[in-house]
Amino acid sequence: MACNQSEGISVSNIAILDPAEHRGLRIRQGHGAQFGEDVPLVPLTANELRQAVVEFPVFLVKDPGTGQFGLCALLGRSAGHNAFLRGDRWRTRYVPLHIRRQPFLVAERAEGEGAVAIDLDSSRVSQNEGERLFDDAGEGTAALARARDLLVAIMQAARPTAAFITALVEARLIRPAELAGACSDDRVLDVAGLYEVDRTALASLRGERLEQLHGAGHLFGAHLLIASCGNLSRLSSDYQAD
Repeated sequence: MACNQSEGISVSNIAILDPAEHRGLRIRQGHGAQFGEDVPLVPLTANELRQAVVEFPVFLVKDPGTGQFGLCALLGRSAGHNAFLRGDRWRTRYVPLHIRRQPFLVAERAEGEGAVAIDLDSSRVSQNEGERLFDDAGEGTAALARARDLLVAIMQAARPTAAFITALVEARLIRPAELAGACSDDRVLDVAGLYEVDRTALASLRGERLEQLHGAGHLFGAHLLIASCGNLSRLSSDYQAD
């Protein structure tokens, strides 16, 4: 099961926002399965790790097409399951950027510049319900400003995330995750293709490689990934909401 930044959006009806064309669009706020949030995996950036590892198990997932790794929060045991979502409420203090930025994404204009785009097929998009994106004069509203801020945060995190993952790969610290018995209620964890930090390999690091990882902050990140596995019990059906 791949975990990528395009998960949860349709690719057939993406449009760059234009006040002339999209002035009437509104965005439904809130959370819930109706907005596609009942997913077992959600992409993360390295900049989110400090907040995310307190709430979720975090793993690496390899893109089968490119062979590249990405960071993902594990939210559920199988497709259609998000243990951290109850009705219209997340049972966590932190909600990943990937969830909060939808239905917006960054698209590239013909001249090579980035632009805010929108998935017009998203259940968040409406003509008569929710927050407006543009006012009567065609100026962006607070809702559009929030969307831009989230997209900027994701873009700014792209390079640190790639650097962190590259460091783990080069240090040979990534291995397939061992998750037998991960759920305390004995239910099967039907999410394949997860990778974790190899604790033995990490403990064996010495010399220049260890110093490089520590100096770049990647050693701390590796330990955060390991520590996040303590949240696997939260995927169990007997876990109680806060």
